[in-house]
Amino acid sequence: MSPLAAATGLHGLDVAVLVGYLAGVSWLGVKLAGKSDSAERFFRGGGIPWPAVAASMIATAVSAVTFIAVPAVAFRDGGDFTYLQLGLVAGLLSRLAVAAVLVPAYFREGVLSPYDFMANRLGPEARWVTTLMFSLLGVLGQAARVYLTGVVLVTMCGPPLASAAAAVGVAPLTLAIASVSVVAIAWTLLGGIATVIWTDAMLLAVFVLGGLVALLTVAAGVDGGLAAVVATGLEGGKFRLFDLSLAPEFTRPYTLWAAVIAVTFGNIGSYGTDQLLAQRIFACRSPRDAQKAVLASYLAEAFAALMLLVGVALWAFYEAYPDALPAAAVERPDAIFPAFVLAEVPIGLTGLILAGVFAAALSSLTSILGALAQTTTALLPEPADDASGLRRARFLVALWGVVLALAAVGAGAYVDHQEAAGNEVPLLDLALGLANYVIGGLLAAFVLAWLPLRINARGLLFSAPLSVACVWAARFHGERPAEICLVVGVVFLAAWTAASACGSARLRGPRLRRLPVAAAAAAVPLLLERFLVFGEDPSGPVSIAWPWYAPLAGLVAGVFGYGLADPRTEDPRTPERPRSADLAGPTGPA
Repeated sequence: MSPLAAATGLHGLDVAVLVGYLAGVSWLGVKLAGKSDSAERFFRGGGIPWPAVAASMIATAVSAVTFIAVPAVAFRDGGDFTYLQLGLVAGLLSRLAVAAVLVPAYFREGVLSPYDFMANRLGPEARWVTTLMFSLLGVLGQAARVYLTGVVLVTMCGPPLASAAAAVGVAPLTLAIASVSVVAIAWTLLGGIATVIWTDAMLLAVFVLGGLVALLTVAAGVDGGLAAVVATGLEGGKFRLFDLSLAPEFTRPYTLWAAVIAVTFGNIGSYGTDQLLAQRIFACRSPRDAQKAVLASYLAEAFAALMLLVGVALWAFYEAYPDALPAAAVERPDAIFPAFVLAEVPIGLTGLILAGVFAAALSSLTSILGALAQTTTALLPEPADDASGLRRARFLVALWGVVLALAAVGAGAYVDHQEAAGNEVPLLDLALGLANYVIGGLLAAFVLAWLPLRINARGLLFSAPLSVACVWAARFHGERPAEICLVVGVVFLAAWTAASACGSARLRGPRLRRLPVAAAAAAVPLLLERFLVFGEDPSGPVSIAWPWYAPLAGLVAGVFGYGLADPRTEDPRTPERPRSADLAGPTGPA
């Protein structure tokens, strides 16, 4: 028996710690945020100090996936610190690019979202397509995170949650997901983006404390403490940081090539064009403050390092006490951290760590709800007055909360289906990979808008959804995926041809002359499904790793977004501003 096994399960003190934390953060967040009396203040926040914005960026970027799944990366057989090279290298390069290029561009335009910037430069169609892409990104990316949080709650809350679920006639996982979603909706409704940012700053402190408590608790169970954990990890090769292979290996996610090229590209998209994080840029008082916040958020990598060290400590602990290894962790290594907390952590500390998990989940979920509501509002007619605009904003927050909860249940069904078929689904790769289906297309849209190309968004209307299909085609191979890719290509070409033939008579000829470009675009999914395969293993064809999804999507969206676009006659540097820019004022966020 391990020396920590005296206290197991979730006790009343743990519940009290969790409830007290939720109540305290809610009260402080509302007090610090102030009152949101209009949709503008609800979404922009009225100029928030950059340290709070930086803390919010870190809290949003971390999420429950980092808290739970990252320790499993180092804990697994053959696991090490190579995941961290993605953040250390790509995190720095991408933040420098966002601070140097994207932040000044947005503040010059005086917008409230990247999609307003793109609409200014490419035309109003750009706002529609990028907002829809972002909505897909938000639902895909956050569904896995909410699902994972629900799994942790089911694991750690056990019988009490099962009893409550039985009382209302739902599955325990469904009740757990609903509980997280309700709290996130409530926090977002309390004061909009200002409440989200201030609560995120406090949530960051909670889950950093939770991570430190977890590390010290695990180390206390190893003879020799933290020094022995480090020594054992060094002997086992757990602290290998960089994969210095000279040749790019597109099937492995944690390589230096992936960090420098693929993840840097995807992170520029995440920090600069994903409204989930970009919304914080617009909440700053000035471009200078926004740049400081973006660069300071690099400290997020320190938390990733902390959770990897927790994973090494767990590995050292169970090397010393193999009989204590929970059965759940044997079946699914992703479950090792919550299983350890439930089985080994003393009363009271379990509640603190659970509060950290909850904090990490809520920081991402509250952020995405505000961002989805803001971008959806920009597509709707102008409200009659501030009060009606604020009511609509709050309704959209609640609506998107329900959508995300349903998507999380769907993510759970997908994982169950894959595991029933004998395929393990690493939750970290699932969460990051789903987001990369879309982020490349959003960054390509920004590049098309930023460059002086004098084109409209017509090509992007077709190339952006095609880019998502291309990532899917590169991921899945076989007879059925090939048939689907063929159908996608035919539908794409038919839709583009019909839209070109039925559109403006003046533009009909030039558009139809681009038919070979459209035909080439239509063939890309089938070509990727057929040829972008790197051999086979027992589970089937070997596909590209998830970091490369974003560059692939960006290449498809950018090349064909330009090749299928119409020329713009007006100067895109002096655009007609969208409604959200009018809300921000003629000089942008103050």
